[in-house]
Amino acid sequence: MAVIEKRLQQIPTTQPLTTEGDVITTSVAMVQAIVNHLRPLMVSIKELDKQIAELFAKHEDHELFSSFPGAGEGLSTTLAFSAGADRDRFESAEEIQQLSGIAPATERSGKTCWVHHRFACPKFLRQSFHEFAAQSIAQSAWARTYYKRQRERGNGQQAAVRSLAFRRIQIIYRCWQMRVPYSEQTYQQALRRRGSPIARLIPLANQAS
Repeated sequence: MAVIEKRLQQIPTTQPLTTEGDVITTSVAMVQAIVNHLRPLMVSIKELDKQIAELFAKHEDHELFSSFPGAGEGLSTTLAFSAGADRDRFESAEEIQQLSGIAPATERSGKTCWVHHRFACPKFLRQSFHEFAAQSIAQSAWARTYYKRQRERGNGQQAAVRSLAFRRIQIIYRCWQMRVPYSEQTYQQALRRRGSPIARLIPLANQAS
């Protein structure tokens, strides 16, 4: 949304690439032709979204995947899709982290070892987990605290969100395996029992917000 807003603000100050009438007329006709194809496509997408929402409402894990802060109606269905119905499909959260591309890839050659962004992965799935993690920052106290801590350590915005997504997948997998909806209070209590440094910072984050 920030990118869209920025572009809308730039429109009044933009300069046309050309003022030639023939070029402009042709370009307008091309845009209109594309728009005419987009309208029925948008109707079909809306109908598909409706069907997906109706089916997801009947899904046995609807309450579970709808419980994650920031998931909303759209991302909760994607999270359910990423897990699937077969709980024996993944033996650990690490498998989902690697499949989705959220987990980094490690390569070794002789004595050299380097870690990099994972390229061989379903891009839509990776983007969905990344987007969900970003949305959860405003909805979850611990997620907001974790993200701020990552930034304070010098990680960029994308790296911090990706790290949060890594942790989020662990939580999703745990809830999915136990068949219980997510609870922010329960998770914060678990962090305190483990002596997590994040737990000690959460009250400060809540007061600041």
